[in-house]
Amino acid sequence: MISDKNKKLLRKLAAGLISQKAFDKSFKKKFNLNEIDLLLNESLGNNSLFHMYFWYCPKNLNYTEKDILFKKYISINEGHHEHEEMLSYFHRNFINPIGNIDILTKLIEQPPHYFFAEGRQMVFIDKCIFTIAQQPQPFNLEALEELAKSEDEKIKDLALHQIEKRKQYRRWENEKD
Repeated sequence: MISDKNKKLLRKLAAGLISQKAFDKSFKKKFNLNEIDLLLNESLGNNSLFHMYFWYCPKNLNYTEKDILFKKYISINEGHHEHEEMLSYFHRNFINPIGNIDILTKLIEQPPHYFFAEGRQMVFIDKCIFTIAQQPQPFNLEALEELAKSEDEKIKDLALHQIEKRKQYRRWENEKD
């Protein structure tokens, strides 16, 4: 359980009231997955607090535990604005690529609402499609080919672009031979 004293220190760091160095000197706690999940749930709706908890607290978690957090919180469309930053995780993470692709496909179907308010939903969708293309084969190609059948012309064009790009760089040639 995270003490009120430690939560207060975390909030001070998030608000910029103490430096990272001062925080590290005062804060010796190592978080476990459940504690971080609790902090993140409590911070939904407070972007700066969520940002700080998400990027600072999981440092001592193993790869599998971090995977759980990334997949859970990228799937939550409201309460934080870290979706674009979280996408970079999926460029390098291949734990359960089918699960990754399912999450990314759902984000394409329903981008977080704040992207619409900013008029940036297609930028986000483009990043999701690019991230699908980064997943291992043959899962990425299957997903891109499915997206290329979309009734939404923009999504269709973005998926076709990724397919052509991979063909141009011969990324799928070896597997088809």
